[in-house]
Amino acid sequence: LTKEQLWAHQGGPIIMGQVENELGDEKDLEVNHVKKDGTRSYSNATMQDYANWCGETAARFAPQVLWTMCNGLTAPNAINTCNGYGGVSCSEDWLASHGQNGRIQVDQPALWTENEGGFQVWGEEPSHSSYFWGRTARNFARDSLKWFARGGTHLNYYMWWGGYNRYRSAAGGIMNIYASDAILCSSGQRRQPKYDHLQALHQTIISLAPMLLDSSSALFQNQTVFIIGKNGKWEIGPKQQYFVYVTEENIYHKYPSHAEIAFVENDSDTSIVALGRYWNITRG
Repeated sequence: LTKEQLWAHQGGPIIMGQVENELGDEKDLEVNHVKKDGTRSYSNATMQDYANWCGETAARFAPQVLWTMCNGLTAPNAINTCNGYGGVSCSEDWLASHGQNGRIQVDQPALWTENEGGFQVWGEEPSHSSYFWGRTARNFARDSLKWFARGGTHLNYYMWWGGYNRYRSAAGGIMNIYASDAILCSSGQRRQPKYDHLQALHQTIISLAPMLLDSSSALFQNQTVFIIGKNGKWEIGPKQQYFVYVTEENIYHKYPSHAEIAFVENDSDTSIVALGRYWNITRG
């Protein structure tokens, strides 16, 4: 990549690199070394030491590149990122704990490197697979919006394009079709309604990006939503909340001062009529 000048600091399109590790479940081991004189010594290096070495090695090869490590132990010079399925694992629990290194939305941005949809294991039917969830466009979109509502800044889908393994190459135990219900089919055709639904979501986020970036994160700033209850009266929604982003300045002359963006969440199984400070909204 450096030779072909593909990094952003070289004028290329790649803005960051990832050290794929997912370290965390492994145990620290004492390594038994036999010296040349026949005596033995023991190294008490930990898995965190190994993660640190990975980060240092990456930095030596490309010191001007922003490096990330996903879903586990992270070197001090790398950004910890989340891999996970569903809004709770990344959008809620992970962000609430400031990531696995305690630095997310403290001095590091929130990056979701795998919004997981799963894949099909060879020989298994999609409906019976142990690693195939068949998530709907609505489910994907809901979790993605939860992420942005809490200050998330970057999101990848796993997978966006099915058929990750090309031609005759494949990973161990994984069929070439790979993610058969991904947003893009293995043939490259758009899978509807997933493609249009998620495209509309991200076009909306892009259109609001200047205002979101100008505002402080709304993490832990969730507010009460009033809904019409079964008795027809307004009441506090037990499974509803919303997050607000406010800009203090006229960003690029596009948004008025003190304009607001509200992310309204409904975690109940029924549709609601909700009342906010300045808006009415119906959401399923």
